[in-house]
Amino acid sequence: MIIKGGNPASRREPPAMDVVEDAILLLKRAGLPAFGVYSAGTLGFLWALLYFWAYMSRNAMAAGHVREFSLLLAAAFVGMKTSHAFFFRRLMQTLEAGEAVRPSASLALKTFAAQALIQPLALFLIPCALLLTIPYPFVSAFFQNAAWVREEDGIASWLSRSVRLARLWPKQSMYLQLFLMGAGIFLTLNVVSALVCVPMALKSILGVETVFSRSPAAFLNSTFILMALALSWALADPLAKAIHAWRCFHGLARHSGSDLRIALARWQAREAGTARRKFGLAALLTALALAAPGGTAWGNTQGTGREAAHAPASVIIPDRLDALIREEMAESRYGWRQPRPADGTESDSWVLRQLQKSWHALRSGMRNFARLWSRFSDWFNHVFSKADRTGANRDAGASSPLPTRILIGLFSLTFLAAGAWLLIKRLRAVPAPVASMPSAASKLPDAAREDAKADDFPEEEWLRLMERLRAEGQHRLALRALFLAMLSLLARKGWVTVARHKSNRDYQREVAARARRSPGVAESFRENCGRFERIWYGSHALTEEDWSVSQSNFAKIRVDHA
Repeated sequence: MIIKGGNPASRREPPAMDVVEDAILLLKRAGLPAFGVYSAGTLGFLWALLYFWAYMSRNAMAAGHVREFSLLLAAAFVGMKTSHAFFFRRLMQTLEAGEAVRPSASLALKTFAAQALIQPLALFLIPCALLLTIPYPFVSAFFQNAAWVREEDGIASWLSRSVRLARLWPKQSMYLQLFLMGAGIFLTLNVVSALVCVPMALKSILGVETVFSRSPAAFLNSTFILMALALSWALADPLAKAIHAWRCFHGLARHSGSDLRIALARWQAREAGTARRKFGLAALLTALALAAPGGTAWGNTQGTGREAAHAPASVIIPDRLDALIREEMAESRYGWRQPRPADGTESDSWVLRQLQKSWHALRSGMRNFARLWSRFSDWFNHVFSKADRTGANRDAGASSPLPTRILIGLFSLTFLAAGAWLLIKRLRAVPAPVASMPSAASKLPDAAREDAKADDFPEEEWLRLMERLRAEGQHRLALRALFLAMLSLLARKGWVTVARHKSNRDYQREVAARARRSPGVAESFRENCGRFERIWYGSHALTEEDWSVSQSNFAKIRVDHA
């Protein structure tokens, strides 16, 4: 997005309505699979919430199942927040002009743990912030940003990024929250109107009587109000997540410039597509001009003997056409499309017998599994029925409602998933046999690559590369190798977390925050960053003073708390 206008403040803080428009376009570009992931978790939680509310408020046997129902509702809430995190991740991939990549098992487990850790606090902090009014935009933005979990994130970097992006552009954040609240009010009124009109329309058009058509006062029960509020929130929440995904992307792009690179790539692709279309149109017009009757390509430049030997282009000879078709169809590349000759030598009776045996074995296994499942369900219900031994609640505990079976299924799936994950991890932990040890020179990293990460190699490897580059006379690359060695050293000591999207300013802030007991480390790193940026990104010449000061600062960092 390009912000027009000459005011620098407007470029720093885009207008709120422009953000809303870009968020709507982002939802259109996200695709149906993203909304499928979002809907799966949201609808599951809303079903559990409405079932819990109705059962606990109306059923006389509710006291016997309050614990298992509460556990089911909590599990549904964490599952919904995890699906929302995957939806938020897909929105970020769309903004970064990347394809949808399925999260790995480790990232999915990290996302689940992060959402289970932080999102339940929103149930208490957001209402309190709404009562205080002023901190509400920041608190709401923080919990929305916390849905974005990356592979390289630690707990500290994940929370600090969520806080930093929540504090970004406070006036815009306040306007966006006001817009979302106003849109939510009008959406709730529309949802209530639709829910009220459906029973009346059924009665007027089809003659179907319902509880609501017999008594309009039935709309005033708490379950109906909760259902209207829940549906309104489920419809409005994707827009809120798209807005905060836009803020996260452009907030980080202020330092990385990723939005400008993506816009430039799209412009280049659009220009290339325009050039291809123009070339194709020109080629089509040229072919039509050459193939036209009386065209210059078929003029009178041909000899009379050649005209007699070949028929005109507009005349089709059927025999010659059939021969050409048979010759082409005889090629081997069309053999897989043609039917096999019916010689009566093939029989599928053995295949049918094997399929029937497989089906019988599968059906027998399913019956055995259903029998075992029924026994386990009876035992589970018997254990829970002993929770309340007084009155009618003891008899109520003997029943087997649907949430109990779902809870059993969740426990079973959790155990199976944990066992499969441990097995995969155990298999991956087996080291592969090493054929041969490469030479030391082939293991040296490449400092000329822009995507080289400092923590891919220890600082000793970068220093070896620096010495070799200095010997070859490539002093700028040698200085970059020294800088990457310094980042690798800081990452090993736990003072920075290396990531490709981070700038040197981000690293300086991390060092200043994590190495407070060693102020000399932050000062040495800041000075080396300044010298490296002037020489690597600028036009300053590399001097012996730069070498001596950079190596001296590196030695100070290496000695400090080594």
